[in-house]
Amino acid sequence: MKTILTLLFGLSTLITSAQGITKEYLIGTWEQADMLGITFQFSLNENNELKTEITNNITDSNIKLLLMKINNGILYLNTLNEDMNWWANLKFTRYDSDGMIVSIKNKEGIFKLIYKRKKL
Repeated sequence: MKTILTLLFGLSTLITSAQGITKEYLIGTWEQADMLGITFQFSLNENNELKTEITNNITDSNIKLLLMKINNGILYLNTLNEDMNWWANLKFTRYDSDGMIVSIKNKEGIFKLIYKRKKL
């Protein structure tokens, strides 16, 4: 019985992660696991186009979005923080219904963070 439950859980995780990122999946507020750093607020406008507000929680400044696209279930963002003269290329991949792994490339190198959907 334990083996069957483990297999079912593994299968449901694979199905969820295989679905990829969609506009509808992104809707809401996303924070780093430690709730510091950058917050992403995704919404749809009246034309059903995805829009986002990106906020640096440490400096309380907005980050400029240069490019946003979803390709094959992966979200790509290019951003610029003009106040800090800091740019980043971000690649979001879905790992469960309320979590994404973000690979960030900037002038300091490449690193990964976990983002979770903020609970209301």
